[in-house]
Amino acid sequence: MMGHIIVIKFQTSEKGVVVSGQCPVASIKIYDISGRVVKSFNLATCYSLLATSVVWDGKDDSGRKLPVGVYFVRLETGDFKQIEKVILLK
Repeated sequence: MMGHIIVIKFQTSEKGVVVSGQCPVASIKIYDISGRVVKSFNLATCYSLLATSVVWDGKDDSGRKLPVGVYFVRLETGDFKQIEKVILLK
C-alpha cells in the first residue's frame, strides 16, 4: 500500500448476539516476517453484521514507523481466524 496506510476491512460471521451486556471482540494483530507482533487492535463487534475497518498507519504499538516489507494480518473473533499477507511500501 502506498503512503504507509493500510485499510483492513472485515465482517464477522457472528450474529451480533450480546451476552450479559458484552460485545464479542475482534482481535487484529499484525506480525512482522519474524513472527513478532508489531501492532494490535481490539474491537467490539456489537454491530458485527456491518462491515468494519481499521486503518494501520505503518507504525508499531509504540508509534515507531516500521520498515518496508511483508507483514501478516491475523483477524480472530470467536471461532473464526484468518491470516492475510500485506506488503508495506513507501
